[in-house]
Amino acid sequence: MNKSDLIDHSDQPEEMERLYRKNPMEFAAVFMQVYPEIPDRKLAEYWKIRLEYEQPGTGIKDLLKTDFLYLLPFCLFACFLAEIPNIFPGSTEQSVFYFRNGATIIFLSMALYSVLTDHTFRSRNAIISIGLFALSAVYTNLLPAPGKNDSVNLAYIFLPVFLWFVYGFVYAQFQFKDLSKRIEYLRVNGDWVVLSTIILIAGGILAMLATGLFGAIGIKLDTIISKHIAVWGIVIAPLLSIFVTRNYPSVATKIAPVIARIFSPLILATLLIFLGYIVIQQKNPYSDRNFLLMFNFMLLIVVAVILFSISGSMHGTGQKFSRMVVSALIIVSIIIDFIALSAIIYRLGEYGFTPNRVAVLGTNIVILGNLILLTSDLYKANFKGHSLLRVELSVARYLPVYVAWAVLVIFVFPFVFGFK
Repeated sequence: MNKSDLIDHSDQPEEMERLYRKNPMEFAAVFMQVYPEIPDRKLAEYWKIRLEYEQPGTGIKDLLKTDFLYLLPFCLFACFLAEIPNIFPGSTEQSVFYFRNGATIIFLSMALYSVLTDHTFRSRNAIISIGLFALSAVYTNLLPAPGKNDSVNLAYIFLPVFLWFVYGFVYAQFQFKDLSKRIEYLRVNGDWVVLSTIILIAGGILAMLATGLFGAIGIKLDTIISKHIAVWGIVIAPLLSIFVTRNYPSVATKIAPVIARIFSPLILATLLIFLGYIVIQQKNPYSDRNFLLMFNFMLLIVVAVILFSISGSMHGTGQKFSRMVVSALIIVSIIIDFIALSAIIYRLGEYGFTPNRVAVLGTNIVILGNLILLTSDLYKANFKGHSLLRVELSVARYLPVYVAWAVLVIFVFPFVFGFK
């Protein structure tokens, strides 16, 4: 089910009812995303009221209970995996274990939870999901420990990108060729990030409160919280965010777009001030390695914000300002990318090829290609009346390029560079 299904049938009561009964949770999530585009349709207002007002006997509460019964054991499962270094303290160092397996624990738990709570569950999908995660887990644990081997460190750094794609495959019910599924996945990722952050902040406040209260009566919780509870919170926060977006879509889908609309202009202003500062202070990314790394890290964050904003905050009426802000962000990002590219090419010519330099070069080229395509599509949307759907489709089509580059860095770089 995607946005076009509901928009096309929003004036057809029988078809809307059929879509709802097919999958109430998915219908609710998609409808809340579509509603800002069709608020003037009477049937849309009826469905908004119906979905936001829980009535006994509709079956929604039963679905919530079932979903929650799955949530609890998977939270425990994720916590158990995160506790392996403490259960078997002699097997591996805690920091090394999490560097190797942290992303696998989080995305595996999310994938299993999503598959088993899917009302169209298929055992084949579960087996394929487990197989892909098992393959990546075995491979990364056979690699040398992170440390002085740059090519190996890069494999660990790019692993979350690969696992994020694998989970996207699961989320899309193994129909990742369907571009609408990719768009939906990108959009819901923004909700998950925002909700996970809120959950972690709330958990952090609770932990500080508990530490202070129990400390007043002589009970020290600092070690327990830092060694156990903090790790549990990190691995279960994504699961909780999935639960919220599924069961309370009217709440989840309102938070992320607001965050994007507030922070996109602030990030744009920060970038402009930053570029002005480096010109005035004559900062040189060509000779300063740490400055160049920070430059690229900033670029990655901005691109993530751009992709999130495109997929979640520019729909409906009155969003021209948001589109213009995102367009400006893309132009500034292209400028930053060109500076970073020229700096890394200079360093390659001056100091030779290393895994880190090649990885940074490839990443910048991949990002630049995406930014150029987005610039073209957003220009047409802003000034030639083209649909924003074209921009989203451009993002969706480009996702495999990011994944292909991540796969290359993870599975090829260590062997090409001799694990150096």
